[in-house]
Amino acid sequence: MTSDVLVVGGGATGQLAAAYMRLRFPNLSVAVVEGPHKNRPIVGESFVELTVDFLLELGLGAYLIEKHYPKYGFTYYFKLDIDHPVDRTYIVDEAPTVPPLLSFQINRFIFDREGESAT
Repeated sequence: MTSDVLVVGGGATGQLAAAYMRLRFPNLSVAVVEGPHKNRPIVGESFVELTVDFLLELGLGAYLIEKHYPKYGFTYYFKLDIDHPVDRTYIVDEAPTVPPLLSFQINRFIFDREGESAT
């Protein structure tokens, strides 16, 4: 069997790339290839807000909430006066007009296993 798109690597990034290609281009055949898993270190992974926004676009919101741990991102530093680059003062935490955005701490064992079975 031949594929139109070949994704090399079946970890989080490879699985997401394959899911995106299937969603965006449903008429293409997408295959994921990966080397052996023996002696491969797998750790938890923290997805930042932008990645979670992409995952929500892929329709994975309920999956993330059900199987992984929600968290609320990093500490942000907002520049007080963006028009003056020499000004080094910042506001720490959230800007008053920016709501906190959801991010996740994923379990890579679960994410990789379920992603491989879905692709």
